[in-house]
Amino acid sequence: MLEQNFSLDGHELDHDHRVMIDIVNKIVSLPRQFLSPLYDKYLSQFIDVSFRHFDEEIRLMRHNEYPEVGEHEMEHENFKRTVLALLLEGEKEPNYQDMARYLRSWLASHIKWHDRHYVLFMEKKRATAHRPSASEPESNR
Repeated sequence: MLEQNFSLDGHELDHDHRVMIDIVNKIVSLPRQFLSPLYDKYLSQFIDVSFRHFDEEIRLMRHNEYPEVGEHEMEHENFKRTVLALLLEGEKEPNYQDMARYLRSWLASHIKWHDRHYVLFMEKKRATAHRPSASEPESNR
């Protein structure tokens, strides 16, 4: 199970992260007898939410001129390719555990490292935007 403590300190991306974590936890905890129909439903939900979320994340990063947007986007593309490969592999012989493990591991690592870097970048950007510059006249500070 993934913990819901992957907060980015109230960042606007947190809501989607909580939804994705909730869906992954549902997949991980599925009883064997309900695996197939519920797995398909939850996996479809996860893909819908995560792919929409990725688009929004990249849009925000570009808007805010995040210097690592290309690398971040590549992370998303690699994730999509891996999920699609697991889905194709699963058409022959579904392996729910492999998919659940991959989703859980990737999501935890992505939020903790990659998304956290973006949030830190934004915090620094906001802090410098509110700090008076050295060339600003003393009376304007």
